[in-house]
Amino acid sequence: MTGLAVFTAILNSDMRSRFEQIPGYGTEFQVPTSAAGYRDLAALPEGETKTAVLSAFSDALRVNFLPLPRTQRKDS
Repeated sequence: MTGLAVFTAILNSDMRSRFEQIPGYGTEFQVPTSAAGYRDLAALPEGETKTAVLSAFSDALRVNFLPLPRTQRKDS
């Protein structure tokens, strides 16, 4: 469960820092705290705010799921 807690903390922190840059943060939308919160993001009215929010959400997820680079192993 510790891995999930760390992932959630990093994701929420990254989303918060990205969302704070979008007009409407805290009034029109916020960082989700439950499954309903994620549905609320998807239910935002079409437009610039929804596009920016979903893009920021996607970018935050990408940071958490990018694999670490592998080192080249030399067998010589």
